[in-house]
Amino acid sequence: MFDQNLQIIDQRWPELGARLAAATVLTEVEAVRVIEPSLQIQGLQLTSCFDRRSEAQLQASLVPRESTTAQVYGLALGDLQQVLLERSELQQLNVVMMNLAVARCCLEHFDQRGWLEDSRVNLLTAERLKNPRLPFAAAPVCLQLADESACELRDRIVLELATPAIRRRCGAGNARLQQRLIANDAYIEQDEDVALFFDRIGDKRAVVAAAGPSLAQHFELLRKERDRIWLIVVDAALKPLLAAGITPDVVLTIDPHDTRILPFFEGIDRVRLENAALVYFPLVHHSVLEAWPGIRFCAYARHPLYAELALQQPRGSLFSSGSVLHPAVDLAVQAGATEVVLLGADFCYPERKSHVDGCVVQVQLPAVNHEHWVLNGRQERVPTHLNMRGFLRDLEGYIDSHPQVKFTNGSRIGARISGTSYLQEAS
Repeated sequence: MFDQNLQIIDQRWPELGARLAAATVLTEVEAVRVIEPSLQIQGLQLTSCFDRRSEAQLQASLVPRESTTAQVYGLALGDLQQVLLERSELQQLNVVMMNLAVARCCLEHFDQRGWLEDSRVNLLTAERLKNPRLPFAAAPVCLQLADESACELRDRIVLELATPAIRRRCGAGNARLQQRLIANDAYIEQDEDVALFFDRIGDKRAVVAAAGPSLAQHFELLRKERDRIWLIVVDAALKPLLAAGITPDVVLTIDPHDTRILPFFEGIDRVRLENAALVYFPLVHHSVLEAWPGIRFCAYARHPLYAELALQQPRGSLFSSGSVLHPAVDLAVQAGATEVVLLGADFCYPERKSHVDGCVVQVQLPAVNHEHWVLNGRQERVPTHLNMRGFLRDLEGYIDSHPQVKFTNGSRIGARISGTSYLQEAS
């Protein structure tokens, strides 16, 4: 079918036609059929083999019936596009190819002339698109098969799709989280307000140390520059830094899960931390707060969960979208930093390590192909997890919204972070 589909594309979008004609011909392809035909690419099945139309209707339900415009991310077999174009209200449908080789394969095996000929359709590639436009629907497997040029867009689409479920799980009605707030009420009341840090660091350079494997590259730099920087450390990086002879100014912790957070603080050298501050969200386990030897500062996330509490006991708020790195960066910015240096902010598994050496939760990943990946600073694919892809893209959104601050990434072996430059010595 490729020549017949391509003829229409050549007529309507000649530049795309030329690029599709030159695209790689995939070999890991298998036609499959149960009741209806479908296609497997690299072992992933593009659509249902039982009821493709019902599946497409379910995906199309993300686009309100009254919408005059819509986006579809991924070609698949054309079912989703066809279902949306049956709506008389729809005046424009933007269809985005997430991988030209995959798009070519879909055009080779299935007749897609019906939706390609529709005058309301505009065919696009993903490389210049960073954020999804609403409303949209997506072909899930096409997202999984997205190439390097579409990886940022892919991650933000997945994040947008996941957001309603995340909000339900972590919403203000979560009884377990509400109980934790109640249990920590005495600490919230007596501890200092994180807002005391705001606009206070003067001309010091702010360094945020996360617990990615690349952090170990910077121990010598941190020791050398220690007196000239304001060092904020996320909880998982605390023990490795202490072991390297580096004491932070601030440690930041937010995680409500006891089994994850308590090991970061067990057995720490309390004497060395007497002058260090702990900034925390009120959901953390009381054992961490009770054992901290220095001064504690309470902060809230900008989240409905804290709305009532903020009226009773006002505290400063920090940006948070799931990762402890987010509020650590926001603290540096709100403290007045004109440059924020990110160390160990890898969002992936360089050398298949999960964390910096010395972190109590470090694991070594098996040498297998992983479903999820990001590009590092060398433009190489590095394995990661789905949640870290979301954390990365939310940080990039934060960076984009603070153009007055210079953000610097310490290492090229971790994920490429849009909006940052690299340290001169970054490797």
